[in-house]
Amino acid sequence: MEQFSNTPTSRQRYLALEGSYNIRDIGGYPTLDGRETRWGAIVRADSLSNLPLASQRVLLDYPIRTVIDLRRSAELQASPDVFAQSPHVKYFNISLLEDESKVSEVQSLEELYRLMIDTYQEPVKLTIETIAQKDSFPCLLHCTIGKDRTGLIVALLLS
Repeated sequence: MEQFSNTPTSRQRYLALEGSYNIRDIGGYPTLDGRETRWGAIVRADSLSNLPLASQRVLLDYPIRTVIDLRRSAELQASPDVFAQSPHVKYFNISLLEDESKVSEVQSLEELYRLMIDTYQEPVKLTIETIAQKDSFPCLLHCTIGKDRTGLIVALLLS
């Protein structure tokens, strides 16, 4: 498995860790004012339920201090987050798309994203407020695949 260095000059987007396939730092993206997003501040990921201890240690050494899990209650029961009971991070479950029946009605990704914005404004707001807390960084946010719920929050942060 590929290793990475978390030095202040490390600028590696993809973090190849056993037990996951989609962990990425969102640093280095250009901003509207010509700067770039800070490396090592926010990491996005898929489910963390299968991370072995070595991969957990890498994230703790990153050093991830806050984990925000955007998955539904049923997803948490089926695959608990390895950091949910950790004394080393602040763990929050802020469920986006809790009502699975609403999700099953959407016909496209566009409809899914509108559903999240139109129906789940409070969880979206709470997620961004949690990330915005001074002591939240470095912060990792994730859902099951790390694409739709996580992607929406990251898109809002980057905008």
